[in-house]
Amino acid sequence: RPGNLFFISPFPSSPFARHSFRHHVVTISISSFSNSGYQTDGPVETDPTNSSAITSAILKLLYSLKMTSESFVSETGRWLHKACRLLKEGKWPTDIPVSFDASNFPFQNREESASLFFDALISWGQLKDFRVKNLHLSLACQEKFESVLRANAGLESLTLVNVSNENRTLQYLSRSLMISNKQRLQEMILDNCEVESQDSIFFQRMLGMGSLKSLSLRCVPLNDVLPKVVSRIECCQSLQSIDLSGCRMSSSTLSVFLKALSSNDSVKSLTLQRCSIGSSASGDLNHMLLKNLSLENLDLSDNDISQKMVEKLANESLMTNTTLRSLNLSTNPIGDVGAAALAELLKFNHSIESLSLIDCEIWGPGCSSLAVAMRDMKGLKSLYIDGEMEGYADEVLASLQSNMTFTHLWMDRTSYLVRKDRKWRLVEFYLRLNRSKRRMLVESVHFSLWPGILEGVSGNASVAYYFLRQKPEVMFSSLLPS
Repeated sequence: RPGNLFFISPFPSSPFARHSFRHHVVTISISSFSNSGYQTDGPVETDPTNSSAITSAILKLLYSLKMTSESFVSETGRWLHKACRLLKEGKWPTDIPVSFDASNFPFQNREESASLFFDALISWGQLKDFRVKNLHLSLACQEKFESVLRANAGLESLTLVNVSNENRTLQYLSRSLMISNKQRLQEMILDNCEVESQDSIFFQRMLGMGSLKSLSLRCVPLNDVLPKVVSRIECCQSLQSIDLSGCRMSSSTLSVFLKALSSNDSVKSLTLQRCSIGSSASGDLNHMLLKNLSLENLDLSDNDISQKMVEKLANESLMTNTTLRSLNLSTNPIGDVGAAALAELLKFNHSIESLSLIDCEIWGPGCSSLAVAMRDMKGLKSLYIDGEMEGYADEVLASLQSNMTFTHLWMDRTSYLVRKDRKWRLVEFYLRLNRSKRRMLVESVHFSLWPGILEGVSGNASVAYYFLRQKPEVMFSSLLPS
């Protein structure tokens, strides 16, 4: 029918693509039907009502794609055998992650390919970073996967993306990983994997090992699991990073989790992207930020957080929090009121260094509040915001006259504005000055340190000239005895 036909064919178009098993997309555009026929790569003269002729032409295209796909399949098979040979001979570098993506193989050959690869890993025994993607584990394949985990006791990182098994649980991990890998596993990533209520035992054991530093459970159903393991999270001293992106939790589950984090003093990074937090969790989130004394990076993007919730956080917990360094509120409808509340907050909170406000429904008034308040922000270094800020170059310039800590302002058209707009070029010049430690010009710095400072700005003539013009006496600092 009229329109575009997209055939996805996994074929290599370059030596680099062959090595990395890259997938390429072939697009066949049937641009129009007319009396003269239809177009693919070139005009094909045929009657548009002659369906058999059109079908024949498309079949020829499909056949050529099939031939290309078959050549790719044979080549992936050769590369798989080569990888297995390197593993069995002990020639695979231990510092390179080992990844198996079943989607690179025809559906009917995936289990056989995985089994072959797992056999090589069992004999190798030096696995440290293992990643498996897009694979359904049959009982036989699951047994070999468990054998891989038992044979590689030094495993430090395990990533499972879209991996399932016959029982739809993680009990096979509990049987093998917990026995063979005590005090070693540091990172666990589960992305779009099936989790049942009984798997809480696995998570409890994993958090109790004392070695886990990073736990990522993305797009995983947690309502029946998380409430049973929060006590472990609360007291786990090794855990430093938690990522629950895409885990849409009930308000009660989220409340229990945030209360547990209030008492945890080891987690430094928390990602709650697309977790349906909403305004109902404002109280628990506010309490967590008041009590937690270790969190440095917080990602709350895409959670339908309202301007009232941002106001509450800005006026209460964030006003007194001194540990948070990075805050991501992108894709939340905080509006101009929320932006104004954050602008006021950053005048007093000097610990937040990075703030992301992309797609937050912030218009002129909100951008104006941020640009003007930038003058008094002593801690913020990076701001990510939508293009509405484009119209406030004058306010930003006025603030940068005295603000010597702000170093990066990211908008969707930053590079274009710096090239085309004189005011934004001047803004970028001041940002470069700040990145080159412009505050040294007003602080008491010993002459012996200036050669190192000037060396750091030597790559930018305009910045170096500004430094020398503001403080010409540093010209003689290089003459001082070392």
